[in-house]
Amino acid sequence: MTNLWLAAALTLGGVLLPAAFALAAEFQAPDGAPPLVHWAFLESVDGKMGDMQRYAVENVAPEVKNEPGTFALYGGVDSSKPNRLCLLEIYQDENAYERHVGSAAFAKYRELRAPILKELVVTPVESIALEQKTSGFGTRLVIRRYEVDPERREEYCRLARAEAKRAVEREEKTLGVFVTAEEENPHIFRTLEVYADEEGLQARRDSKEWKAWRETVGCWESAVEEIDVKDAKVPLSVKGTILPDAR
Repeated sequence: MTNLWLAAALTLGGVLLPAAFALAAEFQAPDGAPPLVHWAFLESVDGKMGDMQRYAVENVAPEVKNEPGTFALYGGVDSSKPNRLCLLEIYQDENAYERHVGSAAFAKYRELRAPILKELVVTPVESIALEQKTSGFGTRLVIRRYEVDPERREEYCRLARAEAKRAVEREEKTLGVFVTAEEENPHIFRTLEVYADEEGLQARRDSKEWKAWRETVGCWESAVEEIDVKDAKVPLSVKGTILPDAR
């Protein structure tokens, strides 16, 4: 059952193409504004994450594909903490988010999960880079949380955007790189990397570009926490994405 509801919820339209043929795109609202982005961390009571995911599959997933302002819900269950679900949520704007959580289907899901939900933390973030291919299916995710030297933040963001764009455009099995910073604590970054498989993750880690990137910025990072999601089922969304020639 792990991550099944994500696979259902994230099939938001479009045909899945091999990653090698997918272009790189970025999320953006129709008016050119950045989308609304936040992280949601849900913890179930022990052994009940499968039930929580099932409630989402049965109630929320069928509605998401009909919500044009719900751009993407990417994430999965922490491989080392099976009661913890981590989600990067991307919406067109605040109104789209309110429509999503205000729907009858979401209300039913919220009611069903209440007895088994131990903790829910929602963290609003600024989008630094939201780069992904226009098609693909991710099975391996890496989620990182870390602090960046405030004096290096502007330069870090510039380099992070460039590296995210490079990786998605040039690496076949790197499907998405999403870099965000907390609104209340802008020196705290949270990132999501989406890969087609374990081979894709290792290929990026072994690349000279990745090593050069880490050599440059690694010393600017501290308090690093990393979450592995090894059995993800994440079809890429096409809603709210724009191609390079439209940017």
